[in-house]
Amino acid sequence: MMIMQGTYIRIPTYFMGDKRILPKERARLMAVYGSLWSFSGSGNQCYPSIGNSQLDEGETICKRSGFGKNTVIKAKKKLIALGYISVKRNGQGKNDTYTLYEIPNLGSDSQITEFRKEETVQTKVKNVHIQNSPQLREKSKTPIHAQNFPYIKESKKDNLKEKWLRSIQRFPKNTQDQIMTFLNFTGDSVSIREGSPLRYKRLLESLSHSLVL
Repeated sequence: MMIMQGTYIRIPTYFMGDKRILPKERARLMAVYGSLWSFSGSGNQCYPSIGNSQLDEGETICKRSGFGKNTVIKAKKKLIALGYISVKRNGQGKNDTYTLYEIPNLGSDSQITEFRKEETVQTKVKNVHIQNSPQLREKSKTPIHAQNFPYIKESKKDNLKEKWLRSIQRFPKNTQDQIMTFLNFTGDSVSIREGSPLRYKRLLESLSHSLVL
């Protein structure tokens, strides 16, 4: 019985369902991300060389992923921005240290910037769908007066915290807890607490724009 030769890569479940990843880029990111996991053994850190191509003599990211150096570098930058890997440069000719995350770890300004871009795109798509809905255009001819629906404000207040909790479910549990500690819920409004780290302020501002309260 012949044993198949090749590289066995691991892909965390969360990655496969991440809606921030476009279909056209998923295969490339999957190959590079999976290759990094194959270097990590039973842990979540590795120190592979990028290499140049699939024809590299030693074991490199290029060889295991099947892509050239430029493609691997682009994929690496995207994975960093999405929060799936972080890279520490060791210098002096040594390979970089890669830390891998099964669930995105948004901790740097560059990652939050990428997240804000994705949120903006998703919000625009939602707005287009709403504006083009014939049912909504027909119903909009009948004005709705707030005084006729006294429960609206109360419902808004009751669901405010719940909507925030739903909007941050994509993040790891410890990040969710940190985000909620920086929010101050007062009545039917929410504000960012003074002294919150700048990177979290940016993330919270992005989330507040994407929520329809």
